[in-house]
Amino acid sequence: MNRDNGINGDLNSGKYSLPENDKKNQKIISRKWYDFFIENALLFGLFIMITIGGFTTEYFFTASNIRNLLIHMSVTGILSVGMMYVMLFGEIDLSVGFLMVFAYFIAIKLQIWVGSLMGLDILTQGTQIFNGSQLLLGILGVVIACIIGLINGVITVYGRVQSFVTTIGMMSILNGFNFVLSKGKSIFLTQSYEYHLLGVTSYGIFPLANIVLLILVLVSVILLKFHLVGKRVYAIGSSREVA
Repeated sequence: MNRDNGINGDLNSGKYSLPENDKKNQKIISRKWYDFFIENALLFGLFIMITIGGFTTEYFFTASNIRNLLIHMSVTGILSVGMMYVMLFGEIDLSVGFLMVFAYFIAIKLQIWVGSLMGLDILTQGTQIFNGSQLLLGILGVVIACIIGLINGVITVYGRVQSFVTTIGMMSILNGFNFVLSKGKSIFLTQSYEYHLLGVTSYGIFPLANIVLLILVLVSVILLKFHLVGKRVYAIGSSREVA
């Protein structure tokens, strides 16, 4: 047996094996790489999609296309920040997409109703173009979304129904209301000041909506990492009874 350099084996047979410590180290390194890949699987998937997009079209990496991608991701990103807190609590909300549409349909209908009472032509019904205040539309939409979210919370907490079941039921209800309220047609916004501010204003290739998203992400990280609120969120998500 040859023990030079920490290698075990038979010189005559030519068969060698690594010491047990080296085998353990290799397993630890392999496990670390596996954990790294699992923890960053979404980033790897995003990188693959970007690579495919870059090779399939010459316009993928142009400034205008990147800007359009950033604008479209801002809404989903803002929703994801709120969803992160819900999931850290150990719950889930499947109705957020339909709720967003429903809230603004109701807000538009409220403005139409107020406009009809006051004799204001807020919505051109024939062409489905919304001419009302988009600032008021946003405020009403947030209020309505909070009310529906409160209903989901009450059913889940006091009705002792799983949030998955509660929100999937709410999702179906809102989907039906959305179809009835819209009559299967889209409602378009006029290009008002508010529309240009949030939908068009940019700093370089970065739209204002993405800057709002970045601010929300930074505030969320600070709350979760350095504030008592974050500790309570993690505590409730880990063990509700203990918290």
